[in-house]
Amino acid sequence: MKKKLCLIGLISVLLSAGCGSRNKTVPDLPPAPAEERDYDFIFVCPIIDNEYWQSCIQGIWDADEELGTTTHVTGPREAADFDREIIRYMGEALESEPDGIMGYAGIRAMFPFINQAGEKGIPFLAVDSDAPSTTRIAYIGTNLYAFGYKAGESMVRLTDGMAKIGYICSSFSAQNEAEVLRAFEDAISDYNMDIIAVGEGWSDPERAAGAVEAMLAECPEITAIFCTGGYNVTGAARVKKMQGLNSLILVGFDDVEENLAFVREGVIDALLVQLPYQMGYQGVHLLKEFVDKGKVERDAYDTGSILINQENVDSYWE
Repeated sequence: MKKKLCLIGLISVLLSAGCGSRNKTVPDLPPAPAEERDYDFIFVCPIIDNEYWQSCIQGIWDADEELGTTTHVTGPREAADFDREIIRYMGEALESEPDGIMGYAGIRAMFPFINQAGEKGIPFLAVDSDAPSTTRIAYIGTNLYAFGYKAGESMVRLTDGMAKIGYICSSFSAQNEAEVLRAFEDAISDYNMDIIAVGEGWSDPERAAGAVEAMLAECPEITAIFCTGGYNVTGAARVKKMQGLNSLILVGFDDVEENLAFVREGVIDALLVQLPYQMGYQGVHLLKEFVDKGKVERDAYDTGSILINQENVDSYWE
């Protein structure tokens, strides 16, 4: 069931550098020539040059090797304006008419494109963020409400239930992060804890650091910061360390190496880790299952999460 792909821009990408703990290094080339594969899929990735998404791509390519599929990767390389750029790449993916598309669905502007895929008979699997109101075939990723609630419970423990909190997200338009925040707020609602300032970090350490510096300058009474998006807490940790803000509590996401180092130092108090490798690996299996059988067993597949602190930072994968 092979279709000829004529994608514009980045399709098969070569990714540099390794990923976080226990994530395999992304290979220099996809595992085998496309002509040897049964199906052509496309993964529309929000930020290709990002450790989190490189781990997801590694899972995709490992599944390709196992199943005999080919998954082309396309999307913006950097975080800047990814919420606008990803729409263009999704449009190009639709024009190429692959056997199936996996993609990040955390931007509302993606929804019409997902529905277009359904109209064209192209199955779309939502990865990392869901779009249940669309024609997507299923969602694979973290249960975002449970994830956010776990983050809130961690913040309650770390602050003894009393805190003035700053919140840094990747983008105010990121629907998946909004769901995490909703759960976080539910978890802290019975305590003397309030979010008093918000900012965007664009999942970029430098931009996140700037947002945190501005937030602390405007609201010096902040006692804790919660960050969604993998590199936002990295920027917050740099500011905390540089300014000697030892009492500032930091809770964030993702086990990139710099974040793990900050946990060991006690700069980051807690990290919640998703499993992007499993999202990619299981995602290809699900997409192939749908193409083969016309259905998958469930509407949503939870890949789980892990809470990391100083006690388990060197053993959390055991």
